[in-house]
Amino acid sequence: MEPSGHLTVIVCIRTPKKVTGYYESAKLDEYIHDFQPITFNTGELHKQHQRARRSASGHLRLNFKAYDRNFPLRLRRDTEIFSPDHEHLEYDQLKPVDTSFIYSGHVEGVPRSHVHLAIIGGTPRGHVHIPGNTTYHIEPAEQYFDKPNFHSVIYPESRMDKDPFRERRKNDDVGSCGMDRVKEWMDKMARSAIEEPPTEVKREKRVRR
Repeated sequence: MEPSGHLTVIVCIRTPKKVTGYYESAKLDEYIHDFQPITFNTGELHKQHQRARRSASGHLRLNFKAYDRNFPLRLRRDTEIFSPDHEHLEYDQLKPVDTSFIYSGHVEGVPRSHVHLAIIGGTPRGHVHIPGNTTYHIEPAEQYFDKPNFHSVIYPESRMDKDPFRERRKNDDVGSCGMDRVKEWMDKMARSAIEEPPTEVKREKRVRR
């Protein structure tokens, strides 16, 4: 049978599987080894945000499930992160800064917990700190996925690797390793004028004519 000339490529993508209302954990990238999708009504969250912007109290509630627990967040607009007269320079003009999308709060029922979130377009981004547990980071799913069927991801700081390439740097023959070999050769040259230099420091000899 003659080959058709077509190449078939099978790509396997691991997506988190939903189990009893929660999602299984999965690796997000080299730095984030454990994440879960979170879902909630983004339209309702956006409406709450719009009401909070107009309200003097500026309260907002957000509830979701992840990592086998509930996250009942109680938030209010953070009006102290910037001074009331904070301005920024735009086209040589000072203009006031809209900070109404920034919220602070806590996890209901969890003493000494604290939450810092920004609500933009009905999607939160920020972190949730739970004492004795860890800090959870929340980001838009579109930062990591192309057209995801969930809008946000959450991952614990305790499952992050902030330097995933340390072993590769340690094993690779790059960086200071070459300099170390040159230094060794220079030390030997100080003791003996017989040895040839290593490849890294060899240079073509100039020939006088």
